[in-house]
Amino acid sequence: MACLSAEITANNQLFIQEDQKKAWVLNEELYDQLRRQLQELKVEICKQCKKNFELEKEVKFFDQRIALLINHKISVEEFPDNISYGEHRLDTLKDDIQKQCFGNLFFLLQTEPKYIAKLTRSVDTTEIDELLQIVMFSLYGNQYGEREEHLLLKMFELALNMEFDETDEFGSLMRQNTAISRMMTTYTRRGPGQEYLKDTLQELVEQTNLTGLSEDLNLEVNPVKVYCALHSVVDDERNNVTMEKALKDKDVKATINARLVKLENITKYFFDAIIQSLNSVPYGIRWLCKAIYQLCQEKFPHVSIENITGLIGGFFLLRFINPAIVFPHNYMLLNSQPRSQMRRNFVLIAKLLQAISNKGASQILKEVYMKPLEAFVESRQQILQDFLMKLCNVDDFHSNLEMEQYLSLPKDMNIRITLKEMYRLHDLLCKYQDFLTVEDNEKLTVLLLELGDPSAKYRDQQVENVSVDINLLSRWDVSSNLKNDMINDYERTSERGIKALRKRCQNLLTRLLTTAPYLMQELTLKNVFAHAYKTGDDEIERITQLVKSHLDSLKESDPNYKEEEFYVHVKDSVSKQEIHYDKMSKELKSLKNVQETLIWHGEFLSQQLDAYKEYLQDARNKAAVREGRASPGKMTKQNSGPYKFSYTALEKEGVIFECKSISYKKKQNIAFTVFCKEPGIYTIQLHYKIPLPGQQTLMELDLHLEDLLNLQHFDDPVYNINEYVVLDVRRTLSFLHKYFGPKKL
Repeated sequence: MACLSAEITANNQLFIQEDQKKAWVLNEELYDQLRRQLQELKVEICKQCKKNFELEKEVKFFDQRIALLINHKISVEEFPDNISYGEHRLDTLKDDIQKQCFGNLFFLLQTEPKYIAKLTRSVDTTEIDELLQIVMFSLYGNQYGEREEHLLLKMFELALNMEFDETDEFGSLMRQNTAISRMMTTYTRRGPGQEYLKDTLQELVEQTNLTGLSEDLNLEVNPVKVYCALHSVVDDERNNVTMEKALKDKDVKATINARLVKLENITKYFFDAIIQSLNSVPYGIRWLCKAIYQLCQEKFPHVSIENITGLIGGFFLLRFINPAIVFPHNYMLLNSQPRSQMRRNFVLIAKLLQAISNKGASQILKEVYMKPLEAFVESRQQILQDFLMKLCNVDDFHSNLEMEQYLSLPKDMNIRITLKEMYRLHDLLCKYQDFLTVEDNEKLTVLLLELGDPSAKYRDQQVENVSVDINLLSRWDVSSNLKNDMINDYERTSERGIKALRKRCQNLLTRLLTTAPYLMQELTLKNVFAHAYKTGDDEIERITQLVKSHLDSLKESDPNYKEEEFYVHVKDSVSKQEIHYDKMSKELKSLKNVQETLIWHGEFLSQQLDAYKEYLQDARNKAAVREGRASPGKMTKQNSGPYKFSYTALEKEGVIFECKSISYKKKQNIAFTVFCKEPGIYTIQLHYKIPLPGQQTLMELDLHLEDLLNLQHFDDPVYNINEYVVLDVRRTLSFLHKYFGPKKL
């Protein structure tokens, strides 16, 4: 009978163990599924962020072209269609050797951030924005990956050190639109920063904007502007409305007093939301604040805490928070641009927030009419200073980065980058190579030498925004540079059994506490078991029995076992697990919201681009015809040529620069045919009457009108066709207008 009872007990334990195993498998699968969803979602958000960034660039480009066309009263042809994938890649990435060389280059730039840090300090101000796009969204494009994030922060650390080393006065730090300031601003536009702005500010911005639409909210407190609005007076010098005159008006004073109260109340909501968001601020942004703080203390030890937090506030508020408040539609906090009055309201809110960060400054509020708000500002300055100091309270990433670098060695790593970005980065590295390298045998020097002259790639290929995947490979062994202090305890056979039993006990007790969370209120394991047996739940009682039997075995086997410590450890683990799972669930929900908004914004930008292209297409067609004389208002087709010219004829018209080094005989051998194949695209055919060695008899080139319009603003507006023919851009535009343009614009 006893044997039968023991057999039944053993069978029950075996059943419970199998059931327990299934439960834990399901639990682990749930976590793994959640982690995979988060990872996949972050990858998609990174892609969408980069796509939107590129779309915004195109929109700005079209915007500039439209302004250019209006100024010159000429229409331009639509952009050529994007070259298809596949064939273009084969043409541009000529062979695997070149692709591998770029993989070596990008791996070096990623893992040794000193080169990018130096490059950002070397490039011209007209080149910095393009470089930052490549660095932030391609070279370190995995915006949610810890390894790339920490490498990018390492680059910032180096660049900030250079900034502080080159600055002698605290007051000139990061005040102007310098490279480091633009770098930090661009960094905040990455996925985590956008997610934070959306979570923290969107609801407030939407509510404020909705109030403005429904209640005609007006927060203007400038007495002159208020006076002009109340009395329907135009605000200009002719009316001579002064501040003193406006403030004498009773209606103006009453209106301003009421608006000051509203401005305070609304700004308070924004301020409180920011203060309460401490734990939501992305790690990278907090670490940058910490880096600024530490460098200030090292370089300028006598500067007050108020001034240091003022500098941190200049980054966090002026370059991160306030732009999103002032331009909410650009940060996807509103679906459309707010009306002019609401834009002014948002500006005033941002001004007040910025003033709060100016603790210790000689002048807190610059505008006289904002002085009544000084009490409000001063009452919150210490709160904001404490918040900014807490922002700096984050761990360093250096030890984690070392391990991440080690763990990444066996992995296949790649980046997604456009051909244009590849060759542009290569071009900048070559251009500023003397500033980046010290020795001739440096790794960067070796790789740039192998890749050759980047300018040839620009000349030989029509590089479009075609994206390619580049595998990151190291030419040199980097494992020797990484420390590996990990000890594999599992190989210690004498401890293997005890560790396995301890792990089993932890799993079982975790299962018990997650099944019945109320048991975690008990102070001791003894009380946990007593409470569990009283529940009347068969499953809980079975798990409890298993936990007790395994713990009894652990007590006998492990001399270091301490029941109280073990229980506290498992309780903490369960609490963290629940918090972590809850945090992951909330993050997933938040990221899905961000993704939806990013996709919507991308679709909006695409529609905007289509509208621009349609406008340009229509304008181009209208510019491509002449007015008919017989019937006023009736349009006839454009005369598209062809026209034939000799070299000397175009030289006399000034279209071709006079070149004395070319003999008269060679000039006589060259003839040109010019025609317009479609509006805004002009084809020049260069004929050699007698073929020259190594030259084609016929050379054909398309001139795009928008390219010429853009080039004419350069200091040296020329267009090189070949070694014999160099066009004067301005004269060429006049020439094309003469033969192909309409009589009236």
